[in-house]
Amino acid sequence: MDHEQDLNDEHYEAQVERALAPYRGLLPATQLVALEALVRDTLRNDPIAVELLQAAGPRATPATSEDKEVAGAQPAPNEKPAGKGKP
Repeated sequence: MDHEQDLNDEHYEAQVERALAPYRGLLPATQLVALEALVRDTLRNDPIAVELLQAAGPRATPATSEDKEVAGAQPAPNEKPAGKGKP
């Protein structure tokens, strides 16, 4: 299993636990098991839940940290415009 999959699984498990937490201690164990199965099924199979889970999940780390000039972007305050430094 690759690192990105591990992160996604950790995120998935955290969301399952987050959904179940308010019901722990309130529902009987059998109902909690059924609720957990429902939450897991929904997070894996409902298209909207899958999209939301992915959007809220961990993002890949950029391969580089290069600054890139964006057309029309203004320099940050107290920052010299790109390309205007010493030769």
